[in-house]
Amino acid sequence: MKKFLTVLTAAAISLSSCLPALAGQWQQDETGWWYDNGDSTYASNGWQWIDGRCYYFTPEGYCLTGTVTPDGYTVDESGAWTVNGVVQTQEGSSSQAQTGQSEEGIAFFVPQGFVVTVQEEDAMALSSADGSKTISVVRQELGGESFQIFQAMGMEDTIDQMIDSAMASLGQYKTKAEEQLNSGSWQRYDYEDASLLGLSGTLTAYARVEGSCLEIVMFAGAYSGTEVHDLMNSCAG
Repeated sequence: MKKFLTVLTAAAISLSSCLPALAGQWQQDETGWWYDNGDSTYASNGWQWIDGRCYYFTPEGYCLTGTVTPDGYTVDESGAWTVNGVVQTQEGSSSQAQTGQSEEGIAFFVPQGFVVTVQEEDAMALSSADGSKTISVVRQELGGESFQIFQAMGMEDTIDQMIDSAMASLGQYKTKAEEQLNSGSWQRYDYEDASLLGLSGTLTAYARVEGSCLEIVMFAGAYSGTEVHDLMNSCAG
């Protein structure tokens, strides 16, 4: 659990540090086209929205062109995502157009208007274009003999207490409730605000244990109404 809390905090810090929007530009070398984010980093590891169009980048940072991407989508000769030959724009695309995936295989459908800003071994983060909303996803292995014993004995209450303890690392939550979503059963935690991530607005987190892994999805920022529920229901895999 201590390692998980460390990862969770690190993911939050990394996320908040990636929020400022900096000017980027396309670059080309002998291997192909790549995108300079303008902050000493480059686009890599999956889909990125750039100037209203969506492009797929390799782990090395090169844009795929004129092919089918590893997750089954078509890109034209410029690298832009197309459906039936039509270039898809950010304004008109599906909310489940692209997927983000961490090195450990955390899969999460990236909502329209968001981009993946952090991809680490067991965590990933997304931000809206204006930086007012963020989503962070953490998947942490809960190894150790004690946890395996809890699972084998069906000690759900003890496992729930472990989840509650992890979620308390974000601050004191106001409410906790179980939600049945398309991806299964989750515990939803609502907090006073999103100050932990340096944002104004709300902070809502979903958590569950799947197998021997603790999975967390956090929504922070200017969300309203049922937006968080709808995003979680459509995006969590």
